[in-house]
Amino acid sequence: ACKAWDDPESGQTYLLVINECLYYGTTLDHTLINPNQLRHFGVGYWDNPYDPQRGLCIEANEGTTIPLQLEGTKVPTPDSLDPYLIMTLGLPRGDDDSLVHAKVKRRAVDIDGKPIGRANDNPFLDSRKYEVEFIDGMTEILTANTIVENLLS
Repeated sequence: ACKAWDDPESGQTYLLVINECLYYGTTLDHTLINPNQLRHFGVGYWDNPYDPQRGLCIEANEGTTIPLQLEGTKVPTPDSLDPYLIMTLGLPRGDDDSLVHAKVKRRAVDIDGKPIGRANDNPFLDSRKYEVEFIDGMTEILTANTIVENLLS
């Protein structure tokens, strides 16, 4: 099963991918998570409702916990599964095309707020566009093709 959760403080989306769990689609309003399975794989899981420090939660990473609740998780969108988002890489920039550290921040959107371009299994036919932020804070809109070319070079 895969669920997504948006951290209300940072805006970061976390994907909860749990193998071999019971997922019943829309017939249940919740997901059945086996606490022993999480603990076995080293995932911090607290299910003691009387713990004043943590409450009911899963540890996503150091300092970030996902509350166990019926509200707040969602089915992931295709963008939340996008392999380019949050990727860091070196991109050519300037007159000499020297590689500069950059991070893919988000999908670029049109004036209506809709993501630009369509995904394709062939990266050279992928027309999606992304906002990329360079180490100096400047941003550019680049195509998925440009990102892939610089991953492979």
